[in-house]
Amino acid sequence: MKRKTIHALFAVILAVLFAVPIARADSGLPDETLRDMLIVNTLLRLNDANRTGNYAILRDLASRQFKDEVSLSKIEESFKSFRDLRLWRDEVSVRDFAADEGGEILHEGILRLSGSFTLSRFRLNYLLRFKREDGEWKLFSLGATTEENK
Repeated sequence: MKRKTIHALFAVILAVLFAVPIARADSGLPDETLRDMLIVNTLLRLNDANRTGNYAILRDLASRQFKDEVSLSKIEESFKSFRDLRLWRDEVSVRDFAADEGGEILHEGILRLSGSFTLSRFRLNYLLRFKREDGEWKLFSLGATTEENK
């Protein structure tokens, strides 16, 4: 699984460096590598936003609907507890994660991805939704919760 995470991270770096559009399979779902890229890339963006207090890049790279409906201050307020408790870690880039399933396409073509990362201090649960725009999967909604490791 660690190798899978490293490969996903490497693919994310390549996609960002070369602006590779994210293609989807005939079924409507992106393949496993692309799903992993979406998960890791989104959570790393959120990590950076929480560390710096600057949520602009997270919002600017999201879908048009997300940008229209969610202000920077709303994003900031939603993740205030993560910042206050310093619950975010760069570990997301090197830890294995457990996807709940291979994702699913919901109404209006929304891609739903959920799962968790077990980090050193806590477990991070994520629920991400993406919308296909301009040939790419763009963030449509983002949810994250934490719980103590058992």
